[in-house]
Amino acid sequence: VTAREMTMRLPRPNEEPASYVPHPVKFSKTPPRRDGAPPRLGAHTDEILKEALGLDAAEIAALRLTGALG
Repeated sequence: VTAREMTMRLPRPNEEPASYVPHPVKFSKTPPRRDGAPPRLGAHTDEILKEALGLDAAEIAALRLTGALG
């Protein structure tokens, strides 16, 4: 991956840039897209718990207090 120059470093808000492989295949005439750095682990946890499971802020806070969420 490194030898084939397939990694990208993209900025993250208030953090160090993230290194990642945007696509596992390298095409000769199609460059990879630079959509942005991948989200941090857990970046969408509250959003998913609210939208998919219908939990409110108090329920999410209670899960954090018990250690169920990181």
